[in-house]
Amino acid sequence: MIGYKATDKDGKCRGFQFEVGKTYRKETKKEDMECCTDTVFHFCRELFAIEKESDYKLRESRLFEVIAGDYVRDGDKYGTNELTILREITGEEKENLCNSGNWNSGNWNSGNCNSGYFNSDAPLIRIFNKNTELTRDDIKFPFWLYFDLTVWVSHDTASEEEKEAYKKEIETCGGFLKTLEYKDAFKKAYEKTDDEEKKQLFELPNFDCEIFEEISGIDTREDFKRIKEKNENEAV
Repeated sequence: MIGYKATDKDGKCRGFQFEVGKTYRKETKKEDMECCTDTVFHFCRELFAIEKESDYKLRESRLFEVIAGDYVRDGDKYGTNELTILREITGEEKENLCNSGNWNSGNWNSGNCNSGYFNSDAPLIRIFNKNTELTRDDIKFPFWLYFDLTVWVSHDTASEEEKEAYKKEIETCGGFLKTLEYKDAFKKAYEKTDDEEKKQLFELPNFDCEIFEEISGIDTREDFKRIKEKNENEAV
């Protein structure tokens, strides 16, 4: 899993020193890992969650893109027994990321005017082009929607062309990050998910197959019908 980690100005978190290009491991089995303990290294799947789940401020902290091994989850905080520090996010990229964020703009939008300015409360959510009486905290989005636009390609699965193009990254980290087109990443995430999480998608307020396809490129009509019929049969 790809995520983000914040540290202090010296690259330390909880007194532990992190450096780009290095992999850090805990002698902890997956079943023994627990968030908010020293059994794991902590990170977040989404950058904006760092300020929610820790005392680190995005503008004041050093930010790193990371790859995690086995992981456990507590809300928007994750813990892993293996963490690779891919790169540091700096300069204009960091400035742009800190200025946008998901708190005010939302996710999975298509079109214009989906965010506002200088707001401090929790607005009611408009979803699938319709208003609701719900806030973001009232809606449970399936986990697979938080997909990555980048995938990790290890040296042993890279093509010969990729090995040449990303020679430095492979020598340093053992692989490289490959950026996917938005709809391609969306489709890959959907293909990997199970019926339970597809059901969570279809149960979102105002779910609309046509709007979802317009945004994601995914035709869900057959799955929607199949899962709906399955649920109706189980309810009998």
